[in-house]
Amino acid sequence: GRLAGGGVGLCQRGEEMSAPLEQVSRVSALMLAFTLAAGTIVAALLLCMWMRTRQKEMAVLMSLGKTKGELVLQVFCEAGIVFFLSVFVSALIGGSIPAVLQNMIYRSGISNADLTVLLGIKDIGALAGLGGIVVLAALCVSIFPALKADPKDILADMEG
Repeated sequence: GRLAGGGVGLCQRGEEMSAPLEQVSRVSALMLAFTLAAGTIVAALLLCMWMRTRQKEMAVLMSLGKTKGELVLQVFCEAGIVFFLSVFVSALIGGSIPAVLQNMIYRSGISNADLTVLLGIKDIGALAGLGGIVVLAALCVSIFPALKADPKDILADMEG
């Protein structure tokens, strides 16, 4: 409603501000979903190319008596090590970016803004959790064709 002085009440201003903020929140969630989907697709394609180059190695190991479960465990361990190293490096890099962003905002002329940007443990946990899901999904997609094929057929195709 209106105040006695003719101004707009705080309640109405709050309602006017909440609609754009909710819209920004929905757009951010949609962008996160698209980013995760695109990341999964790109990671799966890269892992499929990696698995294709390792098919001969896997076929030789299977012909020497290694089980498919052992090969899956080996691939998961290799991918897990690379993933956790990448999370560690991204957390280190991400820890320095907020200071750079704060300096840019303060230099832009917004001096009365009280802004604190921190990369917390929850953020790193969310990065590791969502990234882990993406990597697991991509690994499952990429390793399936290599495990489905018969080692004899793979070795015969590689020789010819």
